[in-house]
Amino acid sequence: MKPLNIEAFQDRIEAVARARRIFIPHITTSITLAFTIYQEILAEHQRQVQLDTASAGHQPPSILDQLGRLNCFSCETPMALRILSNGRFKTQWECPRCGNKRRSKKTLNDWIDYLRNRFDKLATD
Repeated sequence: MKPLNIEAFQDRIEAVARARRIFIPHITTSITLAFTIYQEILAEHQRQVQLDTASAGHQPPSILDQLGRLNCFSCETPMALRILSNGRFKTQWECPRCGNKRRSKKTLNDWIDYLRNRFDKLATD
């Protein structure tokens, strides 16, 4: 599977949000089931329900792969970004190799903007 571009990533996020709003908690509490139902019944176009991790190893491909993930401060492995559901921290970078974690008050969109700006700066240097 090819990595998601920004438009496909945004489309997928919006579709998942619609599935959550329509089917949780009235029909199910599982976001995977809600998204599957949404795709079967209401989707404007076909999307894969499960993203293939074969090309990215331990995580599904995302826009973060194109922008450049943060590396683990301990082992230099590219980290995965996890969205936290509540509390004062919004996201958490996690290392799949050594398990180090770094919490942040930045949202997913904040991180995308940060990484995009970092990428743009490197491209112009």
